[in-house]
Amino acid sequence: SVYPDSAAKSQGLGMNARSSVAQLKATDPEGEPLVYGVSGEEAMRYFSVNQDTGIVWLRQQLDRETKSEMQVEFYVSDIQEVVKDTVNIQIGDVNDNAPTFHGQPYTVHIPEGYEVRKITAIDQDLGRPRGIGYTIISGNTNSVFALDYISGSLTVNGQLDRENPLYSAGFTLTVKATELKDDRSPSEATVRTTFTILLIDKNDNAPKFNSSEYRVRITELAQVGFALPLFIQAEDKDEGVNSMFQVFLTGNNSEYFTISPTAVQGRADIRMRVAMPLDYEQIRSFSFSLYANESMSDHVGFARVFIELINENDNRPIFSRPLYNISLPENTPPGTSLLRILATDGDAGTFGIVRYYFSDEPDQFSLDDETGWVILRASLDYELMRRFTLTVLARDGGGEETAGRIRVNVLDVNDNTPLFQKEAYVGSLRENEQAVQPVARVRATDEDSPPNNFLTYTITSATSFLDYFSIIMVEGYAVISVIQPLDYEQVPRGMIYLTVMAKDGGNPALNSTVRVTVEVIDENDNPPEFSKPSYIVKIPENIIA
Repeated sequence: SVYPDSAAKSQGLGMNARSSVAQLKATDPEGEPLVYGVSGEEAMRYFSVNQDTGIVWLRQQLDRETKSEMQVEFYVSDIQEVVKDTVNIQIGDVNDNAPTFHGQPYTVHIPEGYEVRKITAIDQDLGRPRGIGYTIISGNTNSVFALDYISGSLTVNGQLDRENPLYSAGFTLTVKATELKDDRSPSEATVRTTFTILLIDKNDNAPKFNSSEYRVRITELAQVGFALPLFIQAEDKDEGVNSMFQVFLTGNNSEYFTISPTAVQGRADIRMRVAMPLDYEQIRSFSFSLYANESMSDHVGFARVFIELINENDNRPIFSRPLYNISLPENTPPGTSLLRILATDGDAGTFGIVRYYFSDEPDQFSLDDETGWVILRASLDYELMRRFTLTVLARDGGGEETAGRIRVNVLDVNDNTPLFQKEAYVGSLRENEQAVQPVARVRATDEDSPPNNFLTYTITSATSFLDYFSIIMVEGYAVISVIQPLDYEQVPRGMIYLTVMAKDGGNPALNSTVRVTVEVIDENDNPPEFSKPSYIVKIPENIIA
């Protein structure tokens, strides 16, 4: 048999960890040595047993508020068998918990002269709860409240007036609950709580702004959402729903701004923000009304708001065209006004004044920086430069720039005469040639552009046999050919001198001429002929040979 030492099987414990709880004792008829122990996971967590002496030790603190009793199985064994027995352990209560308040937090709204409420605290010790004593520690301004020490009943002890600044914010009482001993004297076990008391309000105040007028200057570059540097505060000194009111803007252009919050209870800092993009050039100042309205029609707060915009250089100059294109003859005289460029700037004042400049100053052109007139200041030559692309800058009074382009197309004027590649040409052919025979190729060039440089060639004169010659274009050359056989014996000294003219396509046309010498080569195409059919000669005799 297993028995706890000096106790029945039902044992009440209220001990600390490492305390000796009991001692197990068993006897063996054969006198064999015995071994004591405890079984079960929960039991082994709380108890340990000396296997030789049977003393039961408490391994960790017990808490009656968590578990009030335990069933523990102990065993004893000799060499041959094991005997088990269960011990019912009841955990006794120790006054180890301070009282706690019941039903926190304590907040109440009261009219004047009314029992506020009853405060309740309980002893957390479950064995034999003790009585509680209640006292007000702080917050009882002018002792307007009374707290019953035993019952915890809190009542009004004086006249409450919400308009009294001492009472308008309400009361925060600090209440102490003390656990009483059996003789009703206070113990060391105490707990404190706060008790918030708010007075019930009458709706007798209209909302008001902290100023009747607000003025501010802001940049027109203020982005949507920008908070204006205004300290606007609206307040209704009433409480609860009586202090609720709506705030709104009204007036011309008030949609450019928004306020928040629009629904206020009590007091709030009103933030005014930009709701739409601002533009000094469109609207330079704003003036509108700010209202705070509550449910009662005669409870209205009012203020005026004046906002002035600061002009900023927020617009770049814009050219009337991205590209100005002009064409002019190359013989346009210097000093001629060619065209006027124009850029506009949406800013007001000096920021909107535009000046004009070339990015790289050209030799042939000048630019009036105020009017934008482009003036020719040097002669043009199509053959040297056919097109100018000029970059112009429009700069406003704030330094913002925009680039534009001017394209000047130089038109060709027929100012160049055709020029033959040689000063004179020479050709030759044999007489009596039956086929068309080319005798010379001539070529001229014209520095002008089409159609001014389209050349035509003609034979304007010949010393003889003009009709025997033709001129046609072959592969860029004017080819001079003899179209009829020539007879050397009929050509003076065998030489024919031609004048060839090259005329361009201009209007009026320009031309130049060149000399072409054609040599006719003699052929042995005639037999000798005596000048007389017969000759008679008289000679004297006796002439010595």
